[in-house]
Amino acid sequence: MGALVSDGSLDLFGAVFEFKYMIAVIILIAFYFLLNFLDVFVGRLEDLVDDGRRAVNKISEDVQNSAMQMQNESEQSKINKYYIYVATSIKKKFSHKELGIDIEEQNKLMNKFLIENLGVAPAKYNEGFLYQFNSFSNIDNVLQVFFKVLKSNSPLNYYIVVQVNNGDATEDYNNINKLSSLMLENKICMMPDTAYRYKFNKAHRYGVSQLGLYQKGDSTIEVSEFVEIS
Repeated sequence: MGALVSDGSLDLFGAVFEFKYMIAVIILIAFYFLLNFLDVFVGRLEDLVDDGRRAVNKISEDVQNSAMQMQNESEQSKINKYYIYVATSIKKKFSHKELGIDIEEQNKLMNKFLIENLGVAPAKYNEGFLYQFNSFSNIDNVLQVFFKVLKSNSPLNYYIVVQVNNGDATEDYNNINKLSSLMLENKICMMPDTAYRYKFNKAHRYGVSQLGLYQKGDSTIEVSEFVEIS
């Protein structure tokens, strides 16, 4: 065996293999596997860094969203005052003169019912009546009364608008005027600001459904309505 190995070489079946070349090949192979391992390791490390960055961003977004939600809740909870405007017309089938339906008398009966059940007296406004309330969080109790009016056997059509008091009386009354002019009969309708405020109430006896977009002059009005939940 000692004869087979001489001067750092291996004589195997007449072929001479020098150790220095074999060692170089082994080093290259080892270096290849090391580089491959490092490439996989670095790739995995980048994935972990990306996952960590996404997790941090997600936590940051959640914190920001939570802060915004709390801010919105705080701001919206301060909006307590609101108006309900109601106007009427005689239903077509009751409009014949011979039936003798007096709209003024019917309005008195309607307001008598509302005052007795709401404890609030209205002010005359435009072609109808304007009720003012101070606790939007309890609006469901008020809406319940107005839905009773809508479901009554009265010969009247009702045009009802709910508008939160945003602190700008001019804007509030403009919204009431715009909605009432659409003449959406036998519905309790509202602008987006009122629908948005309702979302922050803790309890929701009624749903909010979008009626659609209406063109009024040069402006487009987005209108929603309160609906009973079956």
